[in-house]
Amino acid sequence: MRVEILGSGGAATIPRPLCGCRVCVEARERGVPYARTGPSTFVHGPDVLIDTPEESKHQLDRSTVTRIGAAFYSHWHPDHTMGRRVFESMNAEFRAWPRKVRGTTRIYLPEQVAVDFRERRGIGDHLEFMSGRGWIEVVELKDGEAVELDGASIRPFRVAED
Repeated sequence: MRVEILGSGGAATIPRPLCGCRVCVEARERGVPYARTGPSTFVHGPDVLIDTPEESKHQLDRSTVTRIGAAFYSHWHPDHTMGRRVFESMNAEFRAWPRKVRGTTRIYLPEQVAVDFRERRGIGDHLEFMSGRGWIEVVELKDGEAVELDGASIRPFRVAED
């Protein structure tokens, strides 16, 4: 198994739009690793994507990822979820009308994450829309429940702060 950090910039990515500070100027000039996008990780082997910040499409394009077997979300914050349309881009065939489904990505939501997605920012509604189109399949996990993917056991756990 190999872990690939796709982005580690947090909520305030670098460079920030229109910022002329020394750090942002250097990030524009030198690129990665000085330029940092939102938080996302990929685990090769089970081919699991964890979180989709706004820059997910760009992160995946510059990565060594060739297939996403499944995805997990750590929590509801926008810097971890606002790039979820990447599944539409991957799985919807845009060259045909009506759109055809090219694939479906299974999305695993730990128990509290599923609750938060239903209550915050329309995330649950958006996932339901994509699920209805066949681009994703949402699987809600109970606390302590593990998932077996390509020989790897993945068990999300709830942290002390919801």
